[in-house]
Amino acid sequence: MAGNPGSNMAAAVDAEVAKFRELQTEISELRSSQQTLIGQQNENEMVKQELDLLDDSSTVYKMVGPVLMKNDLDDAKQTVEKRLEYITGEM
Repeated sequence: MAGNPGSNMAAAVDAEVAKFRELQTEISELRSSQQTLIGQQNENEMVKQELDLLDDSSTVYKMVGPVLMKNDLDDAKQTVEKRLEYITGEM
């Protein structure tokens, strides 16, 4: 005899519930990552807009640890553009 059909069904249901909970956890983690990426994308879009307002004679600084370092405007624009490409690719 293969055992009690009710206990087999209960075990199958328990296994499906466990899979469902794992999927819920994965969805929650993905949503959290997506929210982080959206926040970074918005921040970088704002930086890009601000950099686009500057003329070539403007001085741009980049924070490196606790120090502000002078940065070339074109380099800053390229860096922000690369960040946006990366973030878009991750989404």
